[in-house]
Amino acid sequence: MRQIVFTGNITKDLELKVGQSGKSNVSFTVANNDRKENVVFMNVKAFEKTAENCANYLKKGSKVLVVGDFATYEYEKDGVKKYGYEVLANRVEFLDSKPKEEGIPKPDPNDYKQPIDTSEEIPF
Repeated sequence: MRQIVFTGNITKDLELKVGQSGKSNVSFTVANNDRKENVVFMNVKAFEKTAENCANYLKKGSKVLVVGDFATYEYEKDGVKKYGYEVLANRVEFLDSKPKEEGIPKPDPNDYKQPIDTSEEIPF
């Protein structure tokens, strides 16, 4: 596997989904700036408890650190083969100094550090 570690900000609010097997997942994009202010947008997918915590505690603008496996995929659109990439998150750390909404406690980091199960087929 090709592991990748990066930080950045969530580009839009997250929406939790449930796959056909009943496992929860969430997809989101993280904007990462390099030292020259060039922006790279990283597509991230998290599963189960990690996905649930991300959907509950993160929103547009939240700063995160993502550790995951870099994966590529291909799909066909309008008869043309296309290729893409995403990071399958093993860990997502919330880097904001305080929760976005008052009264919501920061989650316990041990709740969202778990290995992912990629046995479920990802539809594209």
